[in-house]
Amino acid sequence: MNKGTRDGDRAEEDFVVDFNSGAFLAFSERYFPGVTNLRAVRVTSYQFSSLSNGHVKPKADAFLISTDIQRGCTDSSSGQLLTEEDLSEFPHRVIANSGISIKHPDSEKYQIHKFTRTSFLTLFGDPFLGAGALVYTKNELKIAENREILKGWGISVGEFERELSGRTQTPLHQIANDYKLIQRHCLAEIKRQILSDRTKLDVVFFGQTTFKSPYFAKYSYIKRVLGIATASDFNVTQGSDRLNDPTIVVKPR
Repeated sequence: MNKGTRDGDRAEEDFVVDFNSGAFLAFSERYFPGVTNLRAVRVTSYQFSSLSNGHVKPKADAFLISTDIQRGCTDSSSGQLLTEEDLSEFPHRVIANSGISIKHPDSEKYQIHKFTRTSFLTLFGDPFLGAGALVYTKNELKIAENREILKGWGISVGEFERELSGRTQTPLHQIANDYKLIQRHCLAEIKRQILSDRTKLDVVFFGQTTFKSPYFAKYSYIKRVLGIATASDFNVTQGSDRLNDPTIVVKPR
């Protein structure tokens, strides 16, 4: 487990403990005024994603329940840390649409969303756009991998260069020697489509069209502020292994 994952886990646990210790009563009173004995539960399961057509980590890192269990009366070492595994031990009611996305309070390097090749193609339906975001440029050491990267998206070098020549309105002989232009164009186009399409924006930030309640993010806890989840400015970039594990990553700007 890398440091980022450990820090993320710790942030989720700390949030649940704080919530169940009464640190966010103003939030509870504002958004759930009629609900008594509100408690936060950390999500530890993978959930079915209609985008990936498989079980993945959902957008919500925690959700809320109503229960008669008293504060401090759990079996966990903290007395306040509840996870999904604990829910079989006592009666409770899951609060619909209460998913919370939690980010480490001191981190600016978290991921908003990560597309695999399969999920990108499901949402965008454009292998040229996905491949173009991942190709290496002349200034990058792994440029020799581009042919295999394109092959993974079902595209030949010739097809790719002709298509992107047309999209960027750049002469073919120039585009073949300027993959940086292609990469820049494709990353910008992905961002444009996310911002202009409500479904794509939801997939990236909230997951309401992807996950069932309570596993999409209706609320967020970012920079120590808990409230309604909102979209923020972002950059689109690549994961670390563009050939063997190609991912397109959305990060805060």
